Amino acid sequence: MKPEPSLAGVASMGALFGCSSGEPSSVAMAATGEGGAQGGSAAMVPKYVFLFIGDGMSYPQIQATAYFNGAQQRGEESTIERASFMDFPVIGSQYTYDSTSFCPDSASMATSIASGRKTASGVINVSPDASERFETIAEKLKRQLGYKVGVLTSVNLNHTTPAAFYAHQQSRKNYCEIGQELIASGFDYFAGGGLLNPTGASDNRIDLYEAARDAGYEVARTYDEGAAQVAEAETGSLMLTACEDEQLREAYERTVAVGAGDQEDMTQEEYVHYGTYEPFTVTLTHLLNRKSGVDFSTCAHSGLTVPVFALGAGAEVFDGFYDNTEIYAKLAALTGVA
Repeated sequence: MKPEPSLAGVASMGALFGCSSGEPSSVAMAATGEGGAQGGSAAMVPKYVFLFIGDGMSYPQIQATAYFNGAQQRGEESTIERASFMDFPVIGSQYTYDSTSFCPDSASMATSIASGRKTASGVINVSPDASERFETIAEKLKRQLGYKVGVLTSVNLNHTTPAAFYAHQQSRKNYCEIGQELIASGFDYFAGGGLLNPTGASDNRIDLYEAARDAGYEVARTYDEGAAQVAEAETGSLMLTACEDEQLREAYERTVAVGAGDQEDMTQEEYVHYGTYEPFTVTLTHLLNRKSGVDFSTCAHSGLTVPVFALGAGAEVFDGFYDNTEIYAKLAALTGVA
């Protein structure tokens, strides 16, 4: 019996380094399957493709993680502990500029990875003038080859980076419309933060969760996982003071109630504390900064070149320096989509 497609929503929680200086995403990629070097044989096609995007994770963040992991060993000498993906046999680097900026945002960056096309900052899978719609690698794998496709994220399911694999919008802030495209995608599994703006601007529009159920998705919504993250932050060598505990709980409650916001939607104090990012992630990052001695000084984008780590069948094609649109092109060549 074919299982029902699944849509899981929890409180919006970001990645550990969600407000770091390099929002253009680094990629850790594992394509696993039978066969060895690329050579055109059917045996060389990877059986599974896993694409991991660490938002805001360039070389400084990877280095900081190794320092932080090493510090947990509590030795008297300075040491580092490499993240597992640092030992992948192939490591490449990708340029991240888009059609309007050398310091792109998540929308245009993820579009380049997902569809192999450049577009303007803030735009998802359409040309800057909206005259052309780009089909993503995930959509092609689903439509042409019948792949099972899942999207898992630590942010909202209809936020920019996950949306770039199924949505096509002139503005990354069209959350309700992005959510409608999520449902219409026919992808097999979604898991991540709760849907932003599930009813759009009109009170008469059907709630996205109800629309997902009507489309055959099994929908699960719980805040338990988010509460567990709060509890985890209160234990270990990272024990919180009473003041820090209050800051984290306040940020968590605001995240559950409001989420990220525009500057005009918050007080000046809130804007100073959170910027336009999700409050829980920002507060947790600042707490970790203070306790680890590692600091991230800006919430803005940067134009840093970011690494690509590859493992498995066809991994060798990700070696070298190349544009971020080549991620799509290399995946398409490996899997045989047109």
